[in-house]
Amino acid sequence: MRTVALFGVVALLSSSMARSQNYDSYRLGSPVSLQTAALGGICLMGGASENDSASVWFLKRANSGDVLVLRATGTDGYNNYFFNQLGQSLNSVETLILNDSSAAYEPYVLQRISESEALFFAGGNQWTYVREWRDTPLDSAIRYQTQQRNAALGGTSAGMAILGGFYNTAENGSLTSSEALADPFHPNSTLDSSLFVAPTALRNILTDTHFDNPDRRGRLISWMARLWQDRNSTQVQIPIYAIACEEFTAVCIEPGGWAKVYGEAPAFDDKAWFVSIDCENLPVAGPERCVAGQSLDWVRGQSAVLACAVPGSPNGANGFDLNDWRSTQGGTWQHWWVSNGILNTATAAAPDCSFSEPELPKNAVFKVTTSNEREGIRWSLESLSGLRGMVQLFSLSGQQLGEVDLQQGQINARLSAQCYVLRVEMEGVVSAHKVCLD
Repeated sequence: MRTVALFGVVALLSSSMARSQNYDSYRLGSPVSLQTAALGGICLMGGASENDSASVWFLKRANSGDVLVLRATGTDGYNNYFFNQLGQSLNSVETLILNDSSAAYEPYVLQRISESEALFFAGGNQWTYVREWRDTPLDSAIRYQTQQRNAALGGTSAGMAILGGFYNTAENGSLTSSEALADPFHPNSTLDSSLFVAPTALRNILTDTHFDNPDRRGRLISWMARLWQDRNSTQVQIPIYAIACEEFTAVCIEPGGWAKVYGEAPAFDDKAWFVSIDCENLPVAGPERCVAGQSLDWVRGQSAVLACAVPGSPNGANGFDLNDWRSTQGGTWQHWWVSNGILNTATAAAPDCSFSEPELPKNAVFKVTTSNEREGIRWSLESLSGLRGMVQLFSLSGQQLGEVDLQQGQINARLSAQCYVLRVEMEGVVSAHKVCLD
């Protein structure tokens, strides 16, 4: 039998320090921060006991620097665990318990974020995090630290849930899979995509936790149906993704996009799930029925979504490639679909998600800039100078990065990933082009 680490279940804890201010600070190690080069990466934990191997992976990303734990309730239990119990050399570990929304504006809190090489979000109530931290200086400071200083991010339970570009705010509480399948617009399905933390690797990716206790597959596919339907107005038919961790499983995403899965398999059936809309159904891939007050119906040839279950092992040998959402080590595939509110599954093979060739004139040639700054994508229009249209640039996960007139010949954006999608509209003809950097 496995036990749950008490400092991960913050609903049962309270701070031992009197709340004489709007935050409480607990620190182990040096009182002076050590500015070192952070190594980046993201650690997602399912929400029960912290996985030691994944925690070690996360702490190594701090490169012997400073680790900061952020939470709204609880104790400083992570301090001793991170600093003393895992055998890692760290300059300091500090826990900040932010007692109310005003703490997100405190100079000391913002300073500590700016001095940290790794930031970890504890469990708790994700609506508290969203309500009190989103659109604040704290939120901006975290994004700056991860994007400009390459600080690592980690989170467990609610702390993992808020790291996705898509997230359920839990404003009205939780809901079960059966409730979500019976009504995709259930009042407790409070989906949001407003910018909040959102590390680049997880933009427009839905994250879910405690995935096996209870079974949350139905809830996840219901949310994906909602997200697809909401995004259809963009007319960019590219897959929606989700990462879900079972309770004792962790996913550690390296800067290159490989996601290592940690757990205790084969001793326990620990898995992480990587789920996407079946790209082979594009462009008609969305739910057949997704309306308020009615059960979800999303069949699409009995393959509405594809789910890859990757066992978590102590050494993180199994994993999944977030660059192509296809390559895996140790993963097995399933079809998921919903018929009149009932979730069905079947075994599947890895998808073929290659983009088809565009139905545009052959001399519409797209070329990627080769500058070291990776500053944009260019295309040539040698005999198409009179045609009208526009070009939009998207990440593979659906984030729009830019939009220009077709005749401009290039679209400028800071490119950090390997592959992108150009949506081209030319004289009413729409096509998608997958372009990859050299």
